[in-house]
Amino acid sequence: QQQHPRRPMQAGQAMAGARPVPGGRGGSRVGGPGMAPPMGGVPSPMGRQPKRQPEPVPAPAVPAADAPLTTSELAAMSPEQQKNALGERLFAAIAAIQPDHAAKITGMLLEMDVTETLNLLESPDVLQGKVSEALAVLQAHESDMSKA
Repeated sequence: QQQHPRRPMQAGQAMAGARPVPGGRGGSRVGGPGMAPPMGGVPSPMGRQPKRQPEPVPAPAVPAADAPLTTSELAAMSPEQQKNALGERLFAAIAAIQPDHAAKITGMLLEMDVTETLNLLESPDVLQGKVSEALAVLQAHESDMSKA
């Protein structure tokens, strides 16, 4: 029996005795029952590994909405967590002063710097002044909108 030297297969060539896969894109594709597709082909449903969900990374604990925030707690939070924690506390404080516009005023005051917002929570008089300012801006805006 004479052996022929092996040559690497070129793209588009099929192995001897292999059948082309129906619906293949250009050239012959090797396939058959239980055979793995060539590189870049469609994977066989047999032997699939289920996808694992990544483990959730535990977020740093956010203090309860009624607990006072400290600068060290805020420093440990992402900017989004800072806004959420400040917003929850600010909304509760503003709702006690001006319940009808608490959501809008909270949004307005959250545009301030984090340290200024924290100061509002620590100083009820300062908060009252900012709520009055924000309410005046809202009323002026509503008045302008009704004239237009």
